[in-house]
Amino acid sequence: MADFGRIPRLIMEASAIRSLRMSAADGFVLSRIDGRATEKELASLTGLPESQIRVSIDNLLALKVIAFGAPPPVAASRPALGAPQSPASAPQLGSGATNGAPSPESAPKLEPAPAVANALLDAAVAGIPDDSPELHEDIELTPDLRRRVLGLHSVAASLDHYALLGLTREADKKAVKRAYFELAALYHPDRYFRKNIGTFKSKMEVIFAKVSVAYETLADKGQRAEYDLYLGDVEKSRDVEAMLRNVMAEVETAEQTAIDLAQSSPSLFPPTTSPSLPPTPTESQPGTYSVPRPAAMAPLSAPAAPPSAPQRSAVADQLRREALAARLKGNRPVTKPPIDVKTVVLPPPPRSNPAEAVDSLKRRYEDRVEAGRRAQGDKYVKIGESAESRNDLTAAAAAYRVALSFLREGDETFAHAKEVIAKSETALGETYTRQAEHEEKGGKWEDALRSWGRAAKFRPNDPHVLERHAHAILKNAGDLREALQVAQKAVSLAPTVGEYRCTLVNLYVAAGLALNARRELDAAAKQFPDNPTIAALVKKLQQKPT
Repeated sequence: MADFGRIPRLIMEASAIRSLRMSAADGFVLSRIDGRATEKELASLTGLPESQIRVSIDNLLALKVIAFGAPPPVAASRPALGAPQSPASAPQLGSGATNGAPSPESAPKLEPAPAVANALLDAAVAGIPDDSPELHEDIELTPDLRRRVLGLHSVAASLDHYALLGLTREADKKAVKRAYFELAALYHPDRYFRKNIGTFKSKMEVIFAKVSVAYETLADKGQRAEYDLYLGDVEKSRDVEAMLRNVMAEVETAEQTAIDLAQSSPSLFPPTTSPSLPPTPTESQPGTYSVPRPAAMAPLSAPAAPPSAPQRSAVADQLRREALAARLKGNRPVTKPPIDVKTVVLPPPPRSNPAEAVDSLKRRYEDRVEAGRRAQGDKYVKIGESAESRNDLTAAAAAYRVALSFLREGDETFAHAKEVIAKSETALGETYTRQAEHEEKGGKWEDALRSWGRAAKFRPNDPHVLERHAHAILKNAGDLREALQVAQKAVSLAPTVGEYRCTLVNLYVAAGLALNARRELDAAAKQFPDNPTIAALVKKLQQKPT
């Protein structure tokens, strides 16, 4: 799917949807479709991978439950990034308050764990078809329990520890223990000792293993604090991603605002009527211009022109010359033909150049657009400064990102905006790194790959981040060419770290580049003769045929 920014909307009545057969994941995605969230935002809202969102969207389209269309007009409760805000409603850390994006009051937050678990489980149970083979196995489990096992097994990986146990973040240790034993009574395989539970045994083992990990994590104070930090990082990164996705839309809106203001300016275009009429050629003598009467100088509706300095006319000049000649001749009358005021020959006015007029109009238009763009830049700079005053680095960086599209490098705030954005990216890179390390520790390699990739985007010269990103690609059987490039860069940045060379060797082996692997491993063995990991790799490669 090339475009992952489309907005799905419901087109089927709820009563009709209940009769459809769909998977648990499809039902959960459907429950989050509100006609505003894009496909990418649905991935953030549900916590499901984008690949699953694509599959579910395609399935719902096939069932004709949804269609794609433009979102409804943004309500007043969803202000743009540049909208005036009271201190109470100012964007907080991680809030996506850009144009068309959720305001702090309506921004998507993770719902309480029981609500998430119930919604997922209900959707999963409802999506199990009646003719599912598991429901018709000849075993000793009730139909209701079978559906619950099948439903929870399909969504358990999408739930955090709190949601899996059906608890809120505020639950104490006693509540955690009680929830664990309630679930163990339902899903522990030993609960059905000597009973025939068929294929449900393996599913119950998977569920109970996840429930046990959740209990052990939340019951231990230290592990729970670390896990809470991880969940906080996940929520923060999702909010920041939503904000960054909307920055370009905000830039386009601001750009259009500047253009609209320039086009609507009344002083941009010259008046359609001239305050005075130009001389017109007489009919009797082409090229001869008559002096119009004062009454014809302007239309009746035109305002009176302000008095101007007296100007010398051709008639006055001729009269002065005659007076001067009479004085020189002793005041004797000078015989001259009478002056025909009506046919005074005036030089033709300079012709106007249409191309110059168009260029002048274009320059005025461009100047006004530029003035509007600078005004938009100043507007978002003020928004960024306001966010900085609240110590909201994320919101400040988002505003400055928009402002940079309208500022010049020589502007006073340009360097400061770049500095704030760099600080925000550094903090976001650290957030993704912590997130990836926690996911890697829990064996959630698909999530770890996504987080390491995002960390590498904001920390492109951190060899540790690059090496772990390459390792995660290898663990997920991803693009080995990309992994090799990332690992090679990590080694070049930190050539004295043996573990980085080991990752590069493993990637060469996985890519079938045995000679490269042996060459790299020989160099690493000479550099790190006492490294046990390198020694194990040498032994492993020696056992393989050349």
